This record gives sequence, C-alpha cells and structure tokens, in this order.
Amino acid sequence: MCLALETELDTLATQLTSEQLVIAQQEADAKVIESEIAFLKTLLETTEKPTTQEQVDDFNESVDRHNKLLADYKKEAGKYSVMAKDYNAKLEKQKAASNNHNSQCAHKKYYESDMALAQHHH
Repeated sequence: MCLALETELDTLATQLTSEQLVIAQQEADAKVIESEIAFLKTLLETTEKPTTQEQVDDFNESVDRHNKLLADYKKEAGKYSVMAKDYNAKLEKQKAASNNHNSQCAHKKYYESDMALAQHHH
C-alpha cells in the first residue's frame, strides 16, 4: 500500500514539474506581448498629432498593432489562467495524496505484499 502511494506521489510530482515549465513559458510569452503593448502605448501617447498622410498611416498602423496585441494578450492570459487553475487543482491532489501517505505510512516498514502490489501496478 505505501509503495503504491509513493509511486502515485512520484507520478504527480513529475506531472507538476512538467506542467510548471509549460506554465512558465506561457507566462513569459504573455509578458513579451505585455511589454510590446506598453511600448506602443507610450509611443502612441507621446506622438505629436500626425499632419502628413504618411504620419497618419504610421499612427493608424501603430493603433492597429496595439489593438491586435491587446487581443493576443487577452487570449494568452486566458490560456495562462486555465493552465494555472488546472495546475493548482493537481497540486491540491498531490497535497492530499502526500497527507494520505504521511498518515498511513509514516514510520512504517515495507512488507513483501507492498512490493508485490507496487510491482503489479507497473
């Protein structure tokens, strides 16, 4: 029983580590978009009123880019939110499994039946 619980804990820990890397990359991707949005916002706010058609076109292009980035950011942030929620649920599952393991297996010796059961699950 205890070896099976340890195997479950190891599996959950591996999954969480893997997901943590994916979530960190998602967060980094969102931060890149966020910094570009901030740059464009500053550019748009500090640009003097365009007077030539070329300036108007450049300004409008920057506004369009800013708006597209806002939509992209919302999408990426939404993905991050879902991933983080899923990760947190798995983390709670791991905590519960760890508590279960600690309450049932702390200071106990392993028996042959535990080893047989653990090997049977692989």
